[in-house]
Amino acid sequence: KDEIVTGAGAGGGPHVRVFTRLGQPQGRGFFAGNPAARRGVRVLTADLDGNGTSEILAATTDVFTAR
Repeated sequence: KDEIVTGAGAGGGPHVRVFTRLGQPQGRGFFAGNPAARRGVRVLTADLDGNGTSEILAATTDVFTAR
C-alpha cells in the first residue's frame, strides 16, 4: 500500500512519521535517536528482508534505526 514517510530537516528533531496516501496519520511515529537533538533525520524505505513489505530506515548524524 502507498504510504508517506516523513522526517524533519536540519533544525528539527529526529521524529519519523507515517501517513496514508491521503495524509491521515498512522500511529505516533518514532524517534530515531535523542528526541532533544535538532539535526533532523533522513528517511527512506526498502524491502530489506525480501518479504514484500518495506521497512523504514532512518538516519541522523549519530544514530541509524531500522523499523
